[in-house]
Amino acid sequence: MDEQAPIDPFQHAAPSLTRAGAAHSRPAAVSNLPADGALVQETLALLQQFFGLQTTGVLLPCPAIGALEAAVVNCTEPGDRVLVLSAGSGGERWREIASAYNCTVDLMQRPEGERFTREDLHGRLSNQLATGHRAVFLASTESSSRVRHDMEGIAHAVRQAGNDILLVVDATLTAALDGINFESWGIDVLAVGSPALLGPEGLSWLAISGRAWNWIRAGSRPRFLLDLRGEGERQGQGETRWPLSAHLVGGLGASLKTLLQEGALATRGGNDAPALGQLAVQLGLRPAPLEKKPSEFASSCAEAAVPRPRRDSQP
Repeated sequence: MDEQAPIDPFQHAAPSLTRAGAAHSRPAAVSNLPADGALVQETLALLQQFFGLQTTGVLLPCPAIGALEAAVVNCTEPGDRVLVLSAGSGGERWREIASAYNCTVDLMQRPEGERFTREDLHGRLSNQLATGHRAVFLASTESSSRVRHDMEGIAHAVRQAGNDILLVVDATLTAALDGINFESWGIDVLAVGSPALLGPEGLSWLAISGRAWNWIRAGSRPRFLLDLRGEGERQGQGETRWPLSAHLVGGLGASLKTLLQEGALATRGGNDAPALGQLAVQLGLRPAPLEKKPSEFASSCAEAAVPRPRRDSQP
C-alpha cells in the first residue's frame, strides 16, 4: 500500500490561515531590534483594517494574558464592582485577575459547555444603578468547551443597562475567524493575542473604545508596565513607551497581509467545524456528534473521539 502524504490540518478548513502562519515563521534578518515607527504604524493599520475599526488600538509586548491584565488594571479601580461571566476557563481567568487587583467580583456562572445570551444579562443588569457594576468581563469563546457566547446579544444588553458600564471581551482564541463587530455592537475593550491571528507569540493587542479611553485617562490606580494612558496616541504617531520587537511586529503584519489578501474577511463569522470533522475522518478519528447548533461553537473548533488501542496489540 502506498504511503499517504501527510495531511495539512488547515488545508480543508482555512487555507489562508496556513499561509499566514508560514508568513511569520520565515526567519527575520535581525530579531532582537525594536520595531521602528513606520512598522508599528503599518501593523496597527492592518489590525484596524482586518477588524473594521475606526480606532487603531494598542500593541503590547506580552502574551495574551498580559492584555487581559492590562484591561483590568486600566479599566477598574480598587473596590470597583465588576460582573464576570464564566462558563469555563476563559471566564475563570477574568475572575482571578479582577480579584488579584482588588475588584469586588460578582460571578455569573453557567455549567461548562453552556453559553450566555442576551436574556441572561438583561435581568442582571437592568438595575445598574443599584448594582453599580463598573464593567462586564467575559471570553467570547470558552477555550475549555469551544462554546461561543452570544456576543451581539450580550453587548446589546450591556448597552441597554447604561453607557457607564464597560464591556471587556477576551477574543484571544478565535479572533481571526469569529465575526465580532467591535464598534457597532458597542464593545469597549477587545483583547487579542497574536497567536489568534497566527502571529508570533509574545505580542498582544487591545482595541479600545472612546468610552473606555475616557475612563482609562481618568483612572488613579497605580500602574507602570501596563499603563495605557497616552499610549494610543504615541503608537499612532509611530512612538512607543516600551520596546516592541521588530521580528514580532513584522511577523504579525505579514500574517495580517496574507489574511487580507486571501479574503479572510469574507469568511469571518462562518464555521469551519464541518471541514475539520472531515479531516478527522481522514485521520482515522470519529467525529463527536454536535449537541448544539453550529453557530453556538467557535468557528474554528471541532471535536473527535480518539479510538482506544486494541487490547491484543503488541507493544
